[in-house]
Amino acid sequence: MSETRVYYFTMFCFISIFMIAPNLYARHGRDVILENLYKMSFCVLVIFVVNSLYSTTTGYAPYAIYGRTTGILYGNMGPTEFMLIPVVLFVYLLFRARRPSALHLAMGFLGFAFVLLSFRRTVGFAAILAVLAFFVLLLLQGNKRQLFSTAGMIAAIVTLTLIFTDLDQQFGERYESRFSDRELIEGDEGRFTDHEMTYKDLFVYERYSLIFGYGFFNSSGNYAGGSRGSRSLHPDIPVLLHASGILGLGLYFAMIGYGFRQSVRASKTYQDWVVLGFCAAVFATFTFSGRITEAAYATGIALVLLLPLANSTYPSFSYRNEEISYRGCA
Repeated sequence: MSETRVYYFTMFCFISIFMIAPNLYARHGRDVILENLYKMSFCVLVIFVVNSLYSTTTGYAPYAIYGRTTGILYGNMGPTEFMLIPVVLFVYLLFRARRPSALHLAMGFLGFAFVLLSFRRTVGFAAILAVLAFFVLLLLQGNKRQLFSTAGMIAAIVTLTLIFTDLDQQFGERYESRFSDRELIEGDEGRFTDHEMTYKDLFVYERYSLIFGYGFFNSSGNYAGGSRGSRSLHPDIPVLLHASGILGLGLYFAMIGYGFRQSVRASKTYQDWVVLGFCAAVFATFTFSGRITEAAYATGIALVLLLPLANSTYPSFSYRNEEISYRGCA
């Protein structure tokens, strides 16, 4: 499938979620929706961890991120495919915050550690936000005993990991490699100038239409006078401006704004506001760095954002309701 077709498919999925999810969520209770999102997140997280462990032990790295062929490897995962993992980690911890266990926390910590070791900076930041949201939920539960026991389990898991693995050494080595002068010069820092180049194309040189843009997802070689070669635009705003001008960008943010507006109006619990806060922070982060054209991330963040719309007439997830239990969980 060509890159352009992938972009079309991604946007189709993204728009469809905003049309379908509110109606689907309205037919089921919040606990049912969250449980099913958790099951999907659990599967994705297990696949990610197993893939990382298998690739590391076998040296399988056909797509070597930043040229690394030793240490923690990620198989054939490309840089943008990591964008889904923080969303998955958030849903996983959101569900487990009610009843954390050492086994489930260990799985979450492995996923979190492997994301950080990839040194995808915006992805790592989003993963940190997911973990912080988990601690906020523990605080909101108001159960100090559970909070301290969870903190103790996490401390034990981290200590054992540092003792019996070399993750701390790999983190140091990869930090030096990732942020060396060469990496900063030759790496993906160009995305931070994409906004400026797109602005100049539209308002200074008038290379394509301000209203309608140049053409859908066809930026490679067609911006900045072709000075960037085959490199495509990365951040979402330049991508959308180049693809469809201010008309397309306006429609896109109108759709996103409407989704947030629906969720804000439906939010009634602490959980809902934590969900909104996480989605807002992650959406802002990835909008600046790109890319909304990653189908798995776009679909995942939309499904989580609209979670407060799940039918509130059913029993909602409450941190003070001790009678709620989850069924069929891993």
